[in-house]
Amino acid sequence: MHYEMLGAGASAQRNGAHLRRCAIAIVIISAVITSVTASEDALLRTKLYRALHSASPCVRLSNRTGSIGCGGDVSAQLYLAASPGDVEAFVRESSERRILVMPADIFSRSVVDQLLSVGEHVAGIITQASPPRIPAAFS
Repeated sequence: MHYEMLGAGASAQRNGAHLRRCAIAIVIISAVITSVTASEDALLRTKLYRALHSASPCVRLSNRTGSIGCGGDVSAQLYLAASPGDVEAFVRESSERRILVMPADIFSRSVVDQLLSVGEHVAGIITQASPPRIPAAFS
């Protein structure tokens, strides 16, 4: 009986040492994952967000009873861009200052990048709400 208790104590010590090694390994792995995640987060942030130093953002919401938001003295002709091809045509042929009017579903980061390339020729962008899509099985 004395031998069994001694064996159980040695086994408990080995298990305790094993648990400490596992805990240390978990802490090290967590630290590595945290540092990798932080660097990936910074990379993702640079891909998602772009600084627009040359633009002054202004959002104005309009409906039939009036409008709210910032405003300014922007005067330019409207240019309807119904497709990405129309945006590309504007970028190629822009010679005067215009306000682009486009559906919200074609407004994207690549469109903004294209428009930034022509700079002063873009007086503003108006996005139109896309019409609601009614499912084919709707009755």
